[in-house]
Amino acid sequence: MPRSEWKSNPGLGLRKAIARLIARRVCYWKQWRLVRTKVRHLLALGVGKRHAILTAISSKSYWRMSKTLATQVGMTNQWLKDQGLTSVRALWMKAQGYA
Repeated sequence: MPRSEWKSNPGLGLRKAIARLIARRVCYWKQWRLVRTKVRHLLALGVGKRHAILTAISSKSYWRMSKTLATQVGMTNQWLKDQGLTSVRALWMKAQGYA
């Protein structure tokens, strides 16, 4: 992508930030390799038993599973922050001098 297109499309940065946020969930989902591990962690995060089991046994890709309701409910932005991950938006705001 040419550099001029980056400047003319400010929404591109936001889409990349969202992609990075989803990528964080992908990393955790990959880390919990076994079905029983996924179920145990999702239940601990407050996801319902049915959703946890159905999500854990799915054979969909990591990227697709990171966007499901169960992972979004369980792995909230606050939970990711508590795990020590920094928000891409917060870093951008700090770099731009807003915060």
